[in-house]
Amino acid sequence: MTVIAAVIHGGQVFMGADSLLSDDEGDLETTLEGKLWQHGDWLLGWAGGQRSSQVVRYAFAPPPRHEGQDVMAYLCTAFVDELRAAHANAGTLRRQHGQEHTDLGLLVGWQARLFHVSPWFCVTEYRDLAAIGSGSRPALAALQATPDLDPHLRLQRALEAAERLSEGVRRPFAYLPKEE
Repeated sequence: MTVIAAVIHGGQVFMGADSLLSDDEGDLETTLEGKLWQHGDWLLGWAGGQRSSQVVRYAFAPPPRHEGQDVMAYLCTAFVDELRAAHANAGTLRRQHGQEHTDLGLLVGWQARLFHVSPWFCVTEYRDLAAIGSGSRPALAALQATPDLDPHLRLQRALEAAERLSEGVRRPFAYLPKEE
């Protein structure tokens, strides 16, 4: 239960996230740890299991990208291989129908590019906006309806729409880069 939303604006990726954590028993609380962070030039936002997010935040670092290497090729190989290895080492890698997966989706921003790494380690690139989590549909609608707004205000509207229309989204909201 969450929403992570992102837009590309002025050659930069901006992300916003809610703070709700939930469990299988329906217990809800807000996290101080946050669902967004930065690794060097990379912005990351997570939706899914909290333990898996901690593995990505504290046990994973994007491996070096070779100069001139296509970013999509890098994400689909070296990045995903290192991400998978971090999950395997931490015991958060699962197997279902012969395929490895986690319980975590990641939005990944780099320079003016935006990607989603699915729990099955598939990588998708988006043109200008994206959202993941249970509040993604209202967030995407709000982002689509506000193309002329400042990116932080667009994200705020998207998160507010997700909070209003999805019981799995709750304040406080966080943003990267931080609002000035």
